[in-house]
Amino acid sequence: MKNICAGKIERGSAQRNLPIVSKVILGACGAFSRGFLSNKTLSAADGSVEVEYEKFGRDRTPMDMTIRVRKVSNEHFTVTLGKSAMNNFEIESLYPQPVKSQTYAGKLSPGHSIWMGLTPKSAGRSEMSIQVNNYESMTFTQWIYP
Repeated sequence: MKNICAGKIERGSAQRNLPIVSKVILGACGAFSRGFLSNKTLSAADGSVEVEYEKFGRDRTPMDMTIRVRKVSNEHFTVTLGKSAMNNFEIESLYPQPVKSQTYAGKLSPGHSIWMGLTPKSAGRSEMSIQVNNYESMTFTQWIYP
């Protein structure tokens, strides 16, 4: 029969639990998917295009991306995703209409937004490139965990 003493802390248990606690904290902050460590914004040098994306994601788990076009010469524009994006992600949803419109000085704010719901096809490093019309192409890396 074992003798169990309530309240006794086994030496070294805190050190063994540290990796688990660290992973929980990092996960809550977005190191493995959504959260402030994962949410990133990339802007073109001239400010014409801005992309909000998730740097970290999970395999077969939806990820959000918003592309904002600030300077457009007319109502029509073309968004081009690089080959790597098409090979590594499935576009689950695409919303060309903005969810909300903001006014500035009584007028609609200039520019357009596109929201995409993407699902990674596999784990690993994925490079994404986006180009709008003839503006500068933007490239960024996303990490997909299994």
